[in-house]
Amino acid sequence: MNKRSLLQSIIACLALVGCNEPTPVPADRAASRPPEGGTIRMMQLAPSNLDPARMLDTYQASIINQVYEGLLRYDNNFNVLPSLAQSWRIGRDGITYEFSLTPGVRFHDGGFVDADDVAFSISRVFDLDPSEAQLAQQYLGVIAGTHAYQQGRTDHVEGIEVLDPLHLRIRLERPYASFLNVLASEMARVVPREIVERIGDEELGRHPIGCGPFRFDSWKDGRIVLRRFEAYHGPKARLDQLVYEVRDDLVLEETLNAFRDGRIDAVELTTGGLDALELVPGAVHHRRQELSLTFVGLNLRRPPFDDVRVRRALAHAIDRSSLSGIDPDTRPGATGILPPGFPGYSPEPRSLPYEPETARALLARASEGRPVPFELALLRRSQNVEVMIADLCDQLRAVGFEPQVTWLESWDAFDAGLKSDAYGAFLLTWVADLPDPDSFFFPLFHSSGSVNYEHYANATVDRLLEQARSGVTEGRRIDAYRDAEHLILSEAPVVPLHFTTAYFAVQPYVRDFELSSMGMGNIAMWRVWIEDSARRADSREEVAR
Repeated sequence: MNKRSLLQSIIACLALVGCNEPTPVPADRAASRPPEGGTIRMMQLAPSNLDPARMLDTYQASIINQVYEGLLRYDNNFNVLPSLAQSWRIGRDGITYEFSLTPGVRFHDGGFVDADDVAFSISRVFDLDPSEAQLAQQYLGVIAGTHAYQQGRTDHVEGIEVLDPLHLRIRLERPYASFLNVLASEMARVVPREIVERIGDEELGRHPIGCGPFRFDSWKDGRIVLRRFEAYHGPKARLDQLVYEVRDDLVLEETLNAFRDGRIDAVELTTGGLDALELVPGAVHHRRQELSLTFVGLNLRRPPFDDVRVRRALAHAIDRSSLSGIDPDTRPGATGILPPGFPGYSPEPRSLPYEPETARALLARASEGRPVPFELALLRRSQNVEVMIADLCDQLRAVGFEPQVTWLESWDAFDAGLKSDAYGAFLLTWVADLPDPDSFFFPLFHSSGSVNYEHYANATVDRLLEQARSGVTEGRRIDAYRDAEHLILSEAPVVPLHFTTAYFAVQPYVRDFELSSMGMGNIAMWRVWIEDSARRADSREEVAR
């Protein structure tokens, strides 16, 4: 997100189908000019708000990325490209960044975007409650003066300087190799200062105003509607509308039936249920490796996981290859912390190996031969997850653990437990916020990490992660991350289980739908078009009702 984060950390969607690569578009169709018009409907968990500074999960990101824009953006290969900034320059000191803004960009209310709006958007991150803006504050906190501003010792962020309406300078406290990636992420999206100061943060979260390809229309009766922004400064969106059917809880049967009946046009899938979509003739399946990791987190502040022997015993007790649902093509077993696609990833195993005898011996010494009970908390997502957890618990019981599984029925309840330190152990999926190893290691494992729910603290790991953040060469950064990963896995605050492949199915008339490795939150919906818009021309009337 998460979380992507948010946290997209939890995929609370559907248990469905193994998928193929996207169906190729016939040459005669590909050569024709894509028509404009129509509506794409999707179904997802309801976001808590639509404020980019308070973005914590993928369900917020999926809408925020259509409404707002920042100085920079990504393409689908994670190259950083111009957006509100048409150019930028980095000083030789590695801490000074100057941006020239694209002139003539308008917010959805008609006002022009200027450097003062950018400065305000970044600064207001540090006016918000840290529990709501923890990710944004973690990443943008490298800007000089943010801590003094947050503590009320200054009335402005020293490191942000408006040079004139179209030029801005940002100075960091220290070099940060991922800073351009941060500025291309959701948490650095730009909001209109004049409007936000008038309506307030809470109102912005319910009625967002940005300058992206779609403008917010309404949020009522479990439905969020976005309409094409005709004055958008970039290529105009091809669709008239995006409609998100949002639910506090997703019901599998409801979502499947909605897709089969043509009431929604795109659906996120997880593996399993191979025959689930055969009733949709021509449905197009998309797949892409995600920058994500599912792991068991262990709370070092709570017995029995305050003992490193117990944590290592749990790690050695797990045989990923025999867990239900682990599959090299769809859900590959995790070799370490970093998933494929990151600089520094290696297919060589780095996690503690499956050694049940070692696990028994470690646990026996730690517990003096007594069984070791503990609670494992997780979100109820699908039957597939339930089967995997049953396998996992059988493996743990075989070496002397007594796991008790607590199923949470909603993300809000699970998230509240994470934040209140309620769990001894938990299952979590973390999706990269940035296409950089920093977004995996620093939030999760630095002692000040914003989502370090394990309460892991190692001074050597902290130093390595700080070195990697400010590293000048890619080689040195990767070496630091590998050293940190080795130390983290040896102390087992988390036990990696599997990486994830993202799956979507779209109706046969949906074209140019392309997945991102950072999940559903980063799909460029402005590119999507409907092959036969007349077939979906009822969208305006239906949404109006």
